[in-house]
Amino acid sequence: MLSISKTYTHIFLSQGLCVGLGMGFMFLPGIGVIQHHFNKRRALATGVAASGSGVGGIVFSIMLNNMFKPESTIGFANGCRIAACVVAVVLLVANLTMKTALPPRRLRKDQPPLPNPLSFFKDIDFLFVMLG
Repeated sequence: MLSISKTYTHIFLSQGLCVGLGMGFMFLPGIGVIQHHFNKRRALATGVAASGSGVGGIVFSIMLNNMFKPESTIGFANGCRIAACVVAVVLLVANLTMKTALPPRRLRKDQPPLPNPLSFFKDIDFLFVMLG
């Protein structure tokens, strides 16, 4: 979306809303899957996985800086598209290789039933946290 933005409103929406939601949907499942596979060194495994975001920030900033230089023939729009394709390929590989160590909930035995979603709204503390 950033590559076709014409106004600042489009830029803010594409970067703020879309990137924020996308990162939330990517980061949390990856960290959650780690919790299924590690019992003893769970903190170390989570730290290694979380450090990948810092490495990605360094690599992408260098890559985009070189693509956005005035002497580069790629340009801003194509540079954003190339970065999106790199992210899509890496995410495809990650999503295809990620799996949980637990069986699906419907196949597990001795599981308590799922709580009623409306019961959460009876807790006043929860409502204040959600409103904040």
